[in-house]
Amino acid sequence: MAFLRSDGYWYQSRREGNRVISEYIGSGPFAADLAALSNLTAEMRRHERWEEQRAIDADREIDRQIDEINGLIRMLTAVELMAKGYHTHKGQWRRRRNHAGSS
Repeated sequence: MAFLRSDGYWYQSRREGNRVISEYIGSGPFAADLAALSNLTAEMRRHERWEEQRAIDADREIDRQIDEINGLIRMLTAVELMAKGYHTHKGQWRRRRNHAGSS
């Protein structure tokens, strides 16, 4: 992050391990313009990350809704098949056999 001190000197902060290093970049109107540009660029990156997170959250919500609808469809299908005399065997739906002597 860039910051312009009240005395007109521009410093750029960077991280080295656990330490934050402030590095002198320049002074005067040109330095002020560069600092403003640097801060604008950082703000644009923050906005892009925010937009990406918003898109990820929207996709997750759509996936959640699809999973919920899929579960309801599976449940309704199972109820309908059981009502028609089917059962599951090793994960597959099969029609119940008619045993001799049963109606």
